[in-house]
Amino acid sequence: MFGFGKKKKLRRLAHATPRRDWEKVLDELFIKVVHFSDNGLAVISNTARTGEQDLYGKVSSRLSFRIKDKLPAELKDSIRQFNLQQLAKMFAMRSQMESDEMDCYKIKNLGLPNNAVIYFIEQPDSKKALVVLSAPIIKKHLTQLIESIDDILEGEEKIVKEVKRKVPRSFSKFEFNKTKVELLKERLNYLEDLDNPTPKEQKEIEDLEDYIMRSMKQQF
Repeated sequence: MFGFGKKKKLRRLAHATPRRDWEKVLDELFIKVVHFSDNGLAVISNTARTGEQDLYGKVSSRLSFRIKDKLPAELKDSIRQFNLQQLAKMFAMRSQMESDEMDCYKIKNLGLPNNAVIYFIEQPDSKKALVVLSAPIIKKHLTQLIESIDDILEGEEKIVKEVKRKVPRSFSKFEFNKTKVELLKERLNYLEDLDNPTPKEQKEIEDLEDYIMRSMKQQF
């Protein structure tokens, strides 16, 4: 494992978060960092939700993977082979280093793609996560991504908001052509009003937008 090197720091960089909404933090890391970066690969954690509305999560006997949808199937499968033992090994190796000297690490022969760039995140209650980026990555872009991660880790904690209006039902892609467009638009409007959609909801938004746009073009 190699230190990626020092970067100019405008403030202390965090590898932990005071936020208790751990699963929401992971969702935000995936959507705002991994999903929107050409170098983004995945967010991996040793936690899982106990239900759809669970923002806190709990330590699990299996890893949870938030993997960018557009990656090649072979790369996705390779990332999913990563296991708890390899995660523990990574964190053990990192703990032997001065954490305030290096923020990111390139890895080799540790279960993830060689030369992937890793950012470690952990909590005192044994919750651990990795933000996984691909290399090569220019220093300026890496700096921006780390600052985005830092903003999320130190951001405002989210709470479960009571939904006062009826939640429009979701539809599978196979149901789109059998469903009234008005109902699809209603579901899309609901999803777009969410402050921080989950990766699954973000994918649903993209599918609905694509189908509705194609339907409108066919009318002309």
